[in-house]
Amino acid sequence: MQIIAQENWQIQVSEDETFSITVPHKLTKYSNKTLTEVGELNLIAYRSEEPDAYGNVYSINFIDYPDGAIFGDDSLAMDLIKSSIDGLPGELIYEEKQREQGHDSVICRKKLVDQNLYSKTKVFVVKDRLYIMLVYSNEDKAFNNGVDKFLDSFKIINV
Repeated sequence: MQIIAQENWQIQVSEDETFSITVPHKLTKYSNKTLTEVGELNLIAYRSEEPDAYGNVYSINFIDYPDGAIFGDDSLAMDLIKSSIDGLPGELIYEEKQREQGHDSVICRKKLVDQNLYSKTKVFVVKDRLYIMLVYSNEDKAFNNGVDKFLDSFKIINV
């Protein structure tokens, strides 16, 4: 069975104008500060308020680390990426290392058995910023065009 969803996807640019993403509807911005070993970090998240026509819920999160904390240390960046994926809920289905706009990234799919959901996630580091892109889909509609359309549309700008 093929799902055909009709929505007007649009390009949304982050408030700090460092990236753009194609979304089926405007994502809402949230922020949360937390104190860590490297100092106070601010988590910024842009999230769907409601599922799209596929039933997907979209999110892009990022954390700015102190200047020089990650930039130039590829092994530290990859460790941060891997620990971010390990910290996400669900049973790992697959994980693949990729190159995203000149930066190492990891894409993975997890199954959240108790919620009948799948997540597909792309995680990467640009300079001292960690990006975590997530799409949650119902188990019966987990493979649809909206997932990859969102994950593949991310563009770094003004960095």
